[in-house]
Amino acid sequence: MKPSFFSATMLIILITLLRVTGLFAGDLNLHGDEAQYWFWSTTPDWGYFSKPPMIGWVIAATSALGEGEAFVRLAAPLFHGGTALLLYGVAVHLFDRRAAFWTALVYATLPAVSFSSALISTDVPLLFFWALALLSLDRLLVTGARGWAIGLGLAIGLGLMSKYAMVYFLLGTGLYLLTTREYRALLVSLRFLEVLLIAGLCLLPNILWNMDHQWVTAGHTASNANWANAFKNPGKGLEFVGAQFGVFGPILMGALLLRLIRWKKDPLNDGERRLLFFILPVLFLVTAQAFTSRAHANWAATAYIAAVPLVTAWLLRVGPGWLRISTALHGAGLAVLLVVFSGVVALPLKRDPLDKLRGWDEFGRQVGALSQSQNPTAILVHDRLMIGELLHYLPDPAAPIRMWPGDKPIHNHYELTIPLMPEDGGRVFYVIEQGEETSIPPLARDIAAQGDFTIPLASGRTRSYTWMLLEDLRNF
Repeated sequence: MKPSFFSATMLIILITLLRVTGLFAGDLNLHGDEAQYWFWSTTPDWGYFSKPPMIGWVIAATSALGEGEAFVRLAAPLFHGGTALLLYGVAVHLFDRRAAFWTALVYATLPAVSFSSALISTDVPLLFFWALALLSLDRLLVTGARGWAIGLGLAIGLGLMSKYAMVYFLLGTGLYLLTTREYRALLVSLRFLEVLLIAGLCLLPNILWNMDHQWVTAGHTASNANWANAFKNPGKGLEFVGAQFGVFGPILMGALLLRLIRWKKDPLNDGERRLLFFILPVLFLVTAQAFTSRAHANWAATAYIAAVPLVTAWLLRVGPGWLRISTALHGAGLAVLLVVFSGVVALPLKRDPLDKLRGWDEFGRQVGALSQSQNPTAILVHDRLMIGELLHYLPDPAAPIRMWPGDKPIHNHYELTIPLMPEDGGRVFYVIEQGEETSIPPLARDIAAQGDFTIPLASGRTRSYTWMLLEDLRNF
């Protein structure tokens, strides 16, 4: 196949169609985080407790097309397909058409992208806008055109409205311009001021929303760093580093490290040097965070947007066979994930990790039937993930679904928007997974009724729950 934009586009469309087909063929329920994002989408706003608003807007748009999990997740494969084509544009300008073709294909088959295409998360739009910003920056540097400055500002602003990790892009841009004599003047130019103003205007509604809500998103983001427990578990840092080989792929990650090691013997060209400014700061800061406190594997995901064209172009030059092997392995992984997520075959494991995505529709039905018989004034949950599932899979509850308010400060969006209030506490139908500790029942005047129910899972395992009807739960 000739490495052209047309052939790359056809391949990306094919991969995307396969992923979309897998979404509609599958029967996996939403994860608790996905259910939370769906709940946000039911009330579009300029911000939410833990994230900026883009994810809610995106799900609202796709859910307008139809009901069900596939429509909630539909944007994931579409955005990733768009990101792959944007990276074609980045690579074709920094390297050549051959590198661009392979860059698009490599990105589309990355292990993390294959997994992420089956779920909806804030990383999905973030990576798209990061790639758009990378392309816009390149074109701005080459042409100086106002249109590309506007495009860069919009990409950064919308990226920030997707996830605050987009701020790493500003860091990389600033460091690159500051250390590159040819472009240093851009830092103090009107063009760059336009970029910052447009990005700031995009983010302004979210800033105003945060001001109106006691800066809850900023506070949550800071608490996520968990610096209060700094240096208490350095093993988590090693886990994070190891996980990056799974995110990017072992061959590609090894190639990235080798490229960095060999920079003296094989000097970086201009394109490689620029891309490193959008890789190394992210990897350094997030890895430092991982060793200091904690970091999830996906927190460094933005680094691999620039790493894909860099590693792809280098391997095509020094070891194309390794690139083909890596892509073939990732393609096989893509196929396996498609088959598993679409429900064609079950994983031959004692403990199926996909059990977390099963049984929630039945959970909603059973809670609905049991609560209906008790005539409650509220249905109460104290777990953030569980209440998201219940809100999605119990669309017509017998009473308002409420979140236990807990201690201050507020811990999640449900405590912010639908907390249990004293006026809800007449007859509270409280549901909890068996084995969890709770201090809520003693606060009620009486436990008028209670029972247990079990949810069967496809793997043969079960989840068991206890429900209680709490009378006069107002003393909190």
